Amino acid sequence: MKIRGSLLLGTAVVLACLPGCESSVSGAPVSIAIIDDATTPGRTYSSIEQVGNTPFREFIAGILSHLLKAPGSGEPRLVPRGQVDGAALVFVRLPVATSGTTELPPAPPARAAASGCRVQSPWFDLTVRADAAPRLQGVFVWSERQILQDLAFLAGQTGDPLAPPQPLPQGTWQELAELYAREALMAPTQSSADETFEDRIPDDILFLFRQAPQSTFAPFEEAARETMGEIAREAVERQVTLATTLIERCTTEGSLLKITDAAQAAQVVSHPE
Repeated sequence: MKIRGSLLLGTAVVLACLPGCESSVSGAPVSIAIIDDATTPGRTYSSIEQVGNTPFREFIAGILSHLLKAPGSGEPRLVPRGQVDGAALVFVRLPVATSGTTELPPAPPARAAASGCRVQSPWFDLTVRADAAPRLQGVFVWSERQILQDLAFLAGQTGDPLAPPQPLPQGTWQELAELYAREALMAPTQSSADETFEDRIPDDILFLFRQAPQSTFAPFEEAARETMGEIAREAVERQVTLATTLIERCTTEGSLLKITDAAQAAQVVSHPE
């Protein structure tokens, strides 16, 4: 799928293993927690292959292949859902909208470490330490709304780099999709459309609706969800490259690296040294 009217973060950097990516002790497993309550609420995953959402699963696999592929590194060990607080690395998926009426819990906060380099960004918060166990500690958030917000921000369609942290409730998502379809696609003439309707749609959601097929032959809500899936699949390599590049910069500089928006991140990826 080609994103209309947007600039994408570069994907030129591919890393094998970052400094400090070795597990906490030689051959010891690194504890991993996976949370996707939108697909399987409360589930404990015993393998990455069990993750049902394909882009999220590929994102996890891509991150781990870079962070943990080193001589003497152990395999990731997935911990029970009740032990998330004790996991070294936590991966959380937040969809663009819920599929029911249950509100999803927010992503858990990253635990601050007393030493080591740290990357803070809208996509993950990670500490890499060379002298303590676990060496890798942090939270990666696969937020579909943030992915959309990044693209809208880079395309100049919003001045706010941060998406709302939580998915839209299903009812709100349906109302906004119906509003867009009625005013943008079904109004007989441009003059009959409500010129202020776009102001009632969050920037990230409006960006998604504009990327979706501009047709009402099928329910627009379904078309928008399919488009979100396509955008998410395209984002996997970009997000893995972004994360690994930022972590490499962090370990090179040995201090706090704080990234506030997609434009700043794109600059780092384009000029990693």
